[in-house]
Amino acid sequence: MKAVILAGGKGTRLGPLTASLPKPLVMIGEKPVLEHQILLLKRYGLTDIIILTGHLGDQIAAYVGDGSRWGVSAICMQEQEPQGTAGALRMLSNDIAEDFLLLSGDVMVHFDVKRFVDAHFSKKDSVVTAMIRETSSPLHSDLVCVSETMRVTNMFLRPHPEGITQTNLGIASVYILSPRFFDFIPQEGKCDIEKDVFPCILQAGASLYGYHTKEYIRDMGTPDRLTRVRADYEQGLLFKTT
Repeated sequence: MKAVILAGGKGTRLGPLTASLPKPLVMIGEKPVLEHQILLLKRYGLTDIIILTGHLGDQIAAYVGDGSRWGVSAICMQEQEPQGTAGALRMLSNDIAEDFLLLSGDVMVHFDVKRFVDAHFSKKDSVVTAMIRETSSPLHSDLVCVSETMRVTNMFLRPHPEGITQTNLGIASVYILSPRFFDFIPQEGKCDIEKDVFPCILQAGASLYGYHTKEYIRDMGTPDRLTRVRADYEQGLLFKTT
């Protein structure tokens, strides 16, 4: 299975830190978050990695090289204009003909990749399997409702009205996508996975499944969140949630 990492965001919420440094190269402990992701993928045998870059992508390409120093094969593909999380994937529509794992380059993760992959393939009709988890801040999360079989039955996208109580299951920005996913991406224009593509999948009656986990998946895209992730890493909390 191939793995794709979205690494094109500007990271403006991190202020001066990412003015001259791409967000995936922000340090967590002794390594950038991107390197932590690559090492996790390698641990589970996912060694064919595509990194989609944008803002300061030349720095990412220089750091990653061909991936050989980690024992993986990595290529970086530079986006010429920002196209959104789904729009960026258009670059791969003719190159990927199998299900693939998708990570966001600004999210610190530590999870059992094999277990996630097995859960995806147990659902023969899945267009997407999305990691979901309880969130303590539902107003700031894209939320889903799921059936007993974990099929997503409804979505509540940000911004939410005050007092929303339908669900506290948030989308965690880690996915396995079938090649059928490309059929739901608009042919042109900027578009995002959760905001634009997932609603189209549901409206078409296609299958979007949730994978409920308590494993470590945390965005580090604001100063407060970055501080929290760095503290979690130093305290070893990432490795206590699998």
